[in-house]
Amino acid sequence: MLKILKYLITIRFRKLFAKDDNLAIALFVLAIAVSMYLFQVKLHQFINYAMLFLLQILSLQINRKDIELLSLNTNFRLILFFEYTILSLPILILLILNFKWICFLGFLISIFALTFINKSTAKAFRYPFKMFDPFWTISFRKYKLFLVIPVLGFLAYMGFKNQNPNLYYAALLVVGVILCVSSSEREKLHFVKASSFIGKDYLRQQIKTIAYNSAFVLIPISIVFLILKQFQILFFIPLLLFFPIINLLFKYTFFERKIVHNIFFALFVGNMIYGFPLLFIPLLYIKSVKNLKIIQNA
Repeated sequence: MLKILKYLITIRFRKLFAKDDNLAIALFVLAIAVSMYLFQVKLHQFINYAMLFLLQILSLQINRKDIELLSLNTNFRLILFFEYTILSLPILILLILNFKWICFLGFLISIFALTFINKSTAKAFRYPFKMFDPFWTISFRKYKLFLVIPVLGFLAYMGFKNQNPNLYYAALLVVGVILCVSSSEREKLHFVKASSFIGKDYLRQQIKTIAYNSAFVLIPISIVFLILKQFQILFFIPLLLFFPIINLLFKYTFFERKIVHNIFFALFVGNMIYGFPLLFIPLLYIKSVKNLKIIQNA
């Protein structure tokens, strides 16, 4: 087991350093030491963010390609546990030096729990999205967007704890970006042509799908702000639906020109504060319906 663990650690660090590159190794160790010192100075703030490192471990675990090979060893979960523990040593040492035993034990237990997750587990997770737009499920699996949602909840909590409303708006901005990911993807032409929904009916069905699927992202965030009693922020959350819908209209207006679609959508969002871009929404809707009919009748 120790020999396998040694190989895993060596391979992981070999990706960072060339063989016998002592200078790079020394600089890396120095950077870790300086970081630990800075974290020690700001320990009361660092503790709040330390658990976010577990998301990095989760990402490593999900993207591993050697699980099947390691599983041939009966102690493979212990091997993974010790590997992740070694990678987390700077954080664990700080927790020990400052007698944060509850955080220390919680961190270790979390690491061990993460060893039971693998890529097949993540793929087996059934997303509750409507499949009229399959890019919701595809995007969430491809970009691991489900990992972002708890981070946003944590970001909102830190904004509440530090009395920093900018963190609330940062969380809402990221939510808006997540909602726009699927509407930025383009379905195959034959899917549009084969649909039983024609023109405006197809577009309305897409908008209904956005509203339904977005709820699974907006409701958890709303619950977080509700718990934090930030009722004024709750007013902005339904408005986030506006962004993926506008993005959808731009997509079908410029269906064959993705770059133009992205440029105009960015200009629209950037100038929304002035109000006049809202006047173009009816035109975008009409143009989207017209383009869909052209595609479906081609």
